[in-house]
Amino acid sequence: MIQLLIVASDPSILPVFNLVVASPQIQIAGAWIEDGALRAEIRKLFPDVKLLDRWDQIIEQANNERSLCIAGVIDDIITAAKQFLHVSKAPVFVITEQRGPVSELFRLMAIWQEAPQQIVPLFTSGVFGAIQLALQSFSDPVQRIEFHRTLRKENSTTITLHEMDHALLQDLEWITRFGEYSHVTTLLTAQQAQAAVEANVTLKGDPEKGNHVPELRWILTRQGELPHWKLRIFGESNTLTLACENQHEPFLQVNDHTETFPIGNTVQEDLFSAMQAALGAEMAAQQTWMNVAIRRSSWMEVVRNGEIGAAARRSLDRKRTIPIHFEEASERSQFKSQMTAIGCGVLLWVMFGIIAVLTLASIIDPRDREYRNSASAGFIIPQQEFETSGSALNTDGQARLQWIIERWSETSPVLLIESTASELDQLRENNVEKILLEQDLRDVNSKCVVRPLTGKWFERALWLAWAIVFLPLVAVLLAQFLLVVARPNS
Repeated sequence: MIQLLIVASDPSILPVFNLVVASPQIQIAGAWIEDGALRAEIRKLFPDVKLLDRWDQIIEQANNERSLCIAGVIDDIITAAKQFLHVSKAPVFVITEQRGPVSELFRLMAIWQEAPQQIVPLFTSGVFGAIQLALQSFSDPVQRIEFHRTLRKENSTTITLHEMDHALLQDLEWITRFGEYSHVTTLLTAQQAQAAVEANVTLKGDPEKGNHVPELRWILTRQGELPHWKLRIFGESNTLTLACENQHEPFLQVNDHTETFPIGNTVQEDLFSAMQAALGAEMAAQQTWMNVAIRRSSWMEVVRNGEIGAAARRSLDRKRTIPIHFEEASERSQFKSQMTAIGCGVLLWVMFGIIAVLTLASIIDPRDREYRNSASAGFIIPQQEFETSGSALNTDGQARLQWIIERWSETSPVLLIESTASELDQLRENNVEKILLEQDLRDVNSKCVVRPLTGKWFERALWLAWAIVFLPLVAVLLAQFLLVVARPNS
């Protein structure tokens, strides 16, 4: 028995409800539907299903025996899935078909990062299981594949690029099982703005690099009252034709021999098989309704299929064949691990560096309290601010003394004049006191002191220590900024 909790905002969840009606092996323990119209439709079509008022009620019913199925990418659904992962080890089934742009689907990467092994994508192409069953009776090496999917004719006979993206993503789930394709070419027939009469996508391998996969041609059109699809697989001496109308009872034809499969609804068959495969090795080893074992899909397959879809769009924009570049999952994981390690290391370096610098500074600081108070207030006149071998202040010294005069008060620290250990000390002190007295300042005689400034090296050493501590942090932040500037849409 498969027990499901459902959180959805998209009509793509309806095949799951239909599956529950068709299979006594699946039970819905509770469902929260965000969309009001969809909720009313489900209540009408499936009156026995328990509909909940809030998504957090789903979390209250979660346990390791109940899986979660989500459809849609709104914030409440993402939050519900994350909280479910914190309280349950059961799989989270993700319907990969949804109304918005295909790129919106990858907002769910945040869920996958929480628990990669629990996220199981579900596809609604309704082709994979039937193809596996058909290939059991086809022994020829596959050389070429043609697949034609026809959408139901509604108010128009054209298809939009949005529909092409969604249909291709769903069919790539079984297409990529034939091998890894390296080049894609996309053509549109009778294109009008963002729509066309026919979309044609061709996928090829690269034999020169040892990538021997059958060439595949994928066609999407809109005509007829019912959706249907037709697959032709060309071998060396035989041709296999597999067709299905309205997702029911596909028929198989090898050359002139025709055979009908009593499969039922192909979308429901694939969904059920994928759920079985995800619920552990024991159930995955069992055979599905079609007597075909279907292995569990992973979210990284969705990412790779999305990259193929993106390459198909680039081919359409550039009007030429485009190579498909896969960013390997291992490479992403390695980069993420490295950046995490570097970030943690830098933060620890800064934290312990601050503690070490402050501790050592308090121990080895050669400056006394008087010097530190005057230095912090800026009440120090060094030797270089006097005329060479004279008692008069140079331009810098005059500017500093004027700055000190503006800030002189009864609470001001001592004004320190750096000693030269010569008769110039008294002359320089007298000159400075004379200027201060002319400004009618108080306590001038008691607050002007000539003395050696010991520990001047300490301030430079302290600046160098702080630079060593914070420079790695600045470098990491700068690298992050450059990554964002270089790849703003990543």
